[in-house]
Amino acid sequence: MAPVVWSGLSEHHMPFGGTHLSHATFRAVLHDLIVSITRHGFRHILISNSHGGNMVAMQQICDELGSPG
Repeated sequence: MAPVVWSGLSEHHMPFGGTHLSHATFRAVLHDLIVSITRHGFRHILISNSHGGNMVAMQQICDELGSPG
């Protein structure tokens, strides 16, 4: 189990500080983590999302890196 990614796409959480990443940065973090995990030989990766604001970016990166069909 990998550590939790503690920040995401949460524009409405800006008053709390340090909780929001840009869309590009969030996607880059996910991309780099997934690539790192796969380089260590893992082929079945489950990403659990707990915030609705992350869904589009997560789907995009999963589509880009996921196995075809």
